[in-house]
Order: sequence, then structure tokens, then C-alpha cells
Amino acid sequence: MAIQLVTDAYTIAQTPGDTYKGDLSDQTYSINPTLSQAGDVITIIDQSDTNYIELPDGLEITSSIVTATELLLTLSNGAQINVRGAE
Repeated sequence: MAIQLVTDAYTIAQTPGDTYKGDLSDQTYSINPTLSQAGDVITIIDQSDTNYIELPDGLEITSSIVTATELLLTLSNGAQINVRGAE
């Protein structure tokens, strides 16, 4: 597991188990269904501004848990997206 510092506006989240830490700008994270599978967790740390999670064809959200500052999405392929610092 590693922390990927994200400064680009568009990032493909391609390493399950890694944490993607965005900077203070807007970012879009694309989740590739061929690079994540059941049991994988991708963590995104939201620093501020507006951030998006893009689910290409073939991926859907099957369940979600939302708190004041965190979001956990379970995808149709069994992978999970954990967003920390979400508002």
C-alpha cells in the first residue's frame, strides 16, 4: 500500500489498496473495472473543493454508507471506494 499524491484534474485509480490523496483543486477519479475486483479497497482523501468519482460502463454502486465526513461505496464488482474528508 502506498499514498498516491494527486495533482492532476483526472486520475485513473488503478492500484487497489493504495490511498489517493488529492490536492486543494477539483479532481475526477476514474475507477477501472478491470483493475479492481471483489475485496479491493480504493481510498480517496478529499482535501477540499469538488471531486468526482467516475464509474465507467460495467460498474454500478450496489450499496453506500454515508457519515458526516466519510463515504463508503460498494461496487457491482465487489470492490469498495472509501472517500475520507467528504462533505
